[in-house]
Amino acid sequence: MRPPRMGDDWSEPTDESPFETDWVRGYVEHTGGNIWVREWCSRDPRPEEPYDDVDEIYRVGYGDGFHGVGIERLTWNESLSAYMFSGQIAGVDILERDDVPLTDESCIRIARAFIENIEFFVDE
Repeated sequence: MRPPRMGDDWSEPTDESPFETDWVRGYVEHTGGNIWVREWCSRDPRPEEPYDDVDEIYRVGYGDGFHGVGIERLTWNESLSAYMFSGQIAGVDILERDDVPLTDESCIRIARAFIENIEFFVDE
């Protein structure tokens, strides 16, 4: 069986965040079913134990097709020993905007703005 292949539409670097941030991840990864995403998390979503100082962490990301960027809330799931999706906080639907191209670069700019201004979207 041939391994899944990332499309050519993703901007370099694909193996790390394309901008400096204290958030983790930011690389392009295959999630299964030939679906590719780029996402950043405010903290590692799979620590050995839940974080003592926060009840939730945040994920900013988007998938191939570059249709939009979202901010999601992740809360600890004891049975999976990981932080899992528990709700959408905000997002930008690029399909509704004629002035923003459907590109990785556009989504990177929006994701960076979300990350750098997260306090406007969540109570920390």
